[in-house]
Amino acid sequence: MKVRFYYFVLALLLSLTLFPQTSFTQGRQRIREIDIESNFDVSDFKNLILNQSGLRVGNPLSSDSASQAIRTLWDLDIFSDVRITSEQVENGLKVIIKVDVLPSINRIKTEGFDEYKEEEVLTNLGLVRNLKIGDRKIVKMKDQINAMYKEKGYLLPKVDFITTPVPGDSTFVDVLIKIVEGRKYKIKTINFEGNENLSDKKIKKEMETKEDRWYRSGDFKEDVFTQDKEKIIHLYKSEGYRDAIIARDSTYFDEDAGKIHLTIFVQEGRKYKFGKTTYEGNSIFTDDDLRALVKYSEDETFNEDMLHQSLYEMNVLYNNRGYLKTGLVPVQMAHGDTVDILIDIAEGNVSKVSKIIITGNTKTVEKVIRREIFLMPGDEFNRTLFDRSHRNIMSLNYFENVEPDYEPHMDSDDVDIVFNVTEKQTGVASMGAGYSERDKLVGTLSFSNSNLFGKGQGVNVSWDIGSRRKAFQLGFTEPWLFDTRTSFSFNVYNIVRSDYTSAFDQEQRRGGYIRLGRRLRWPDDYCRGYISYRLEDVNYTNPSEYYSLYLVTGKTSSVSFMLTRDSRDLPQFATDGSRTSATYEIAGGPLGGDLSYYKYLFNNEFYTPIVWQVSLIVRSRLGFLKGYKEDTWVPYSERFMPGGTSYDGFVRGYSNRQVCPLLSGEEIGGETMIVNNFELQFPIVAQMVYGLCFYDFGNAWRNLSETNPFDVKRSAGLGVRLAIPGLGMLGFDFGYGFDKLEGATKIGGWRTHFQFGNQFL
Repeated sequence: MKVRFYYFVLALLLSLTLFPQTSFTQGRQRIREIDIESNFDVSDFKNLILNQSGLRVGNPLSSDSASQAIRTLWDLDIFSDVRITSEQVENGLKVIIKVDVLPSINRIKTEGFDEYKEEEVLTNLGLVRNLKIGDRKIVKMKDQINAMYKEKGYLLPKVDFITTPVPGDSTFVDVLIKIVEGRKYKIKTINFEGNENLSDKKIKKEMETKEDRWYRSGDFKEDVFTQDKEKIIHLYKSEGYRDAIIARDSTYFDEDAGKIHLTIFVQEGRKYKFGKTTYEGNSIFTDDDLRALVKYSEDETFNEDMLHQSLYEMNVLYNNRGYLKTGLVPVQMAHGDTVDILIDIAEGNVSKVSKIIITGNTKTVEKVIRREIFLMPGDEFNRTLFDRSHRNIMSLNYFENVEPDYEPHMDSDDVDIVFNVTEKQTGVASMGAGYSERDKLVGTLSFSNSNLFGKGQGVNVSWDIGSRRKAFQLGFTEPWLFDTRTSFSFNVYNIVRSDYTSAFDQEQRRGGYIRLGRRLRWPDDYCRGYISYRLEDVNYTNPSEYYSLYLVTGKTSSVSFMLTRDSRDLPQFATDGSRTSATYEIAGGPLGGDLSYYKYLFNNEFYTPIVWQVSLIVRSRLGFLKGYKEDTWVPYSERFMPGGTSYDGFVRGYSNRQVCPLLSGEEIGGETMIVNNFELQFPIVAQMVYGLCFYDFGNAWRNLSETNPFDVKRSAGLGVRLAIPGLGMLGFDFGYGFDKLEGATKIGGWRTHFQFGNQFL
């Protein structure tokens, strides 16, 4: 079969020439009959053809309507030819639509496919039995197969479609798809011509296309290479070469070796520096206000990124005053090797928020989302508050994604703000298992929901059973008590741990706490304040007399005060921002109970993007606690015991709770603690699987007088984190401890740390 494009073009021309002139000029020639002629029986297609053509009995026929009918029917892709003619009949015209119907597929076979399975190919092509097939579709499918093979590095495959009419039934054909895959090509060399001022190495560093090496694939992907050329120009413009272009590129295939040699021809042009920056059209802000946001200085090397960043900051400045439609156009005026910048500003009018629209919330009650939005109808638009609202909604951790947008009104300067959310599962009832070095294998029955009934309330119930740990806990959180910025939560628990130390046979901790919190507006609205009351009873079974000084049992009645500030961009796998908390706890005295002490805890986590998608995380944890009286021992259950992946602080490469004062090899904990962690975090699968490199150092000391910030245990290693819906976080770390623990004869050495499941702390 051959594509009858000539017939198609001819039909269009005939529609302009063969119809009676009166039908176009006088508007009196109307359609009285419509007939359909075809090479096949088209009784099944008659209604489709009539409806899609747009031609109707009683309507006038024109060259435009005929041409449109031909185009519409042709686009159905079930005809190999479409023509329209007309005949004069009484009181009008008889229109004849002539179509040649494409044959349908009877059987499909493939030959030569090794890289892909047959079902993969047919699925990608959408090729199934009874589908109409013709030359246009075949050309398209060949292109699809070629694209599939280019993704795999086969750059010169030979694809052929063979259609054979079915004997006795010309309406069907058998299809055979044959391919000669050819060789898988790898990039051997990437060369540059004309780059006198930027080295090959520097340019290659910007490219995703790479040469073949043992540690990387060296595949050639045309779309990636196209993006790489744009990155090269971007690099030059950031280095002052604003006129740089890629004149051309050359791709040479070495068929014998299966290698590709790429050559990129660059015209660098002159290197420029920034000249004077002036402003025109600004009345809301002074030149000095705008100049303070400029990221470059006069006589500095021209950098287009710095120019765009400066414009962005100015745009935010205007947006924060409600000028959403402000236009800032940088006019570059080059003279010699200097570029003067004139920023032409069209300020426009203040935009006010008309409506706030929330879409996609199939489960979450709308007010739960609205109370996180800082902008209200009638407010002037504010970019910072708009971005903060987006962050707040995302931080709820109820949604897979939150897409913020705004829709300007056509007839005014007002805007509607839109937040489109995608719900995710927040309620989980599960039966599973968790593992940690301290508690070993623990079976868990649990139910948790952080968005109960879509009202933003949190509830969790869990029952853990294991050889070393048995625990029950029940907790509830109301984040907006009485629809105010106050939160309320409580938690009750009973934990029994045994067989992990020679100091005692069993430790039982039972009790609970209630907590009130408040979202603060000062020093900023990232901050929250909490006050908690805890009542806990701690008992030890068969305590060793050797450790009896530390194994203080009895009831703890305490009040704690906490101030937190959380500006992270995401609640999980954050990449920017920080989280800081300071806690003061006081137990005993007028609060009653058997134990009397006071405790200070300071935690800080700092997140910053480094390069690509790699983020640096710096964590610090400092602690100090003391009994009221000089001769009062702080209870064992409250002392600091970092080490491994302990709750008190991560110092991987050592056993859990072992980086602290020891007595006969058993931990007794310390009254002071300093732990620091440096991590490089990078995504393997975004928001699901992350890798990390870490360096930890820290220690705990018996008392303040023995505290030495330089006497720390150090470790380094690698790890991975997996977020498993319904089970929590799975963590695996492989760390090397560089130092000896107290009383040890050997350094920490290599140690693995594995945690799985939502462990109760």
